[in-house]
Amino acid sequence: LAVIGQIAEWQEHLLSQPGAAEPGAARELADTIAQINAQVARCRDITHNMLTFSRRSDAIYQDTDLSRLLEDMLRLVEREHRNNNIVFARDYAPDLPPVPTDPQLLRQVALNLLNNAAQAVGRDGTVTVSTGRGPRDAYIAVRDTGPGIAPENLARIFNPFFTTKPPGKGTGLGLSICLAIATRLGGNITVDSTPGAGACFTVHLPATPQTQAPEPERRPAP
Repeated sequence: LAVIGQIAEWQEHLLSQPGAAEPGAARELADTIAQINAQVARCRDITHNMLTFSRRSDAIYQDTDLSRLLEDMLRLVEREHRNNNIVFARDYAPDLPPVPTDPQLLRQVALNLLNNAAQAVGRDGTVTVSTGRGPRDAYIAVRDTGPGIAPENLARIFNPFFTTKPPGKGTGLGLSICLAIATRLGGNITVDSTPGAGACFTVHLPATPQTQAPEPERRPAP
């Protein structure tokens, strides 16, 4: 991919030289090179996500303020979608005790769910984030007013490479990675959705520190 990207960059340089091509051909070539660059970037993202999905790293547990972590990620998404007339509503639980988890891994989950919710809404809708705590677990939830998820897709949305987004708009690994991280942290993710009435993804986390399960032994194939 790096070699292809370098060749495309060199082609752009050659094309910028005076008299390199007729104006019409130059425009067509420039468009083609732009497509090469776009697809190289897309393939790079897919490869990166595949590596993240397959890589196992030890979680580093810290007492974490879930509401503050979610707010930090929400502000990033708000800036990105500020022109789409999306209302981002907050419903944070007051006086929520810190939760022992890995904040870096949890940020990745929260950001992915927030981006998915904003993309599902598109324009002129609402994304509501909330936090809370039950007797045994704490949670963060992201609810949107998008089109919802078809019943036949609910059982598949966490499968690697499954996506309902248009071609080129998603790799189908985001929710798989989120679920893998939540499981690694001793929790899980549930989804509640009705077609036409949006969707709500809830990340459940243990309220007490977890001992990470050892990675299963890998043996070479015979």
